[in-house]
Amino acid sequence: MKKIAILMMIVLLAGCSSGTVTRVVKAKTTRAYADPQCPLVLSVIPAHPPATADQAATVVKALSTDQGIGSSLKKGTLLRSVAFTVGADALRLSFDMNGLGNSTTTDLATYNSDVAEIRSYCG
Repeated sequence: MKKIAILMMIVLLAGCSSGTVTRVVKAKTTRAYADPQCPLVLSVIPAHPPATADQAATVVKALSTDQGIGSSLKKGTLLRSVAFTVGADALRLSFDMNGLGNSTTTDLATYNSDVAEIRSYCG
């Protein structure tokens, strides 16, 4: 019995040091989003809030249903709702920056809050 145990140990040790390199392949990790359309929405929202009326208009167009991604967002989802809210915030900012509004600070804070909500949701 002792000889069998010793023999098995030798075989196991020999197998461990067989000279072949075993390569461990890591599984490709993909980011899991709360909504599969998160990457699409995040791709059109700039990293920084709009500083000019043109930049704000670009955000509005990017999220709109006729000129941007809005029509491709699934109806009835939180992501679509908040994305459209960000678009409306950007529109208010563009009015403020063109002199048609008078609450730039409040509208900018609302825009930043809504963008933060999308980023948190898509996190």
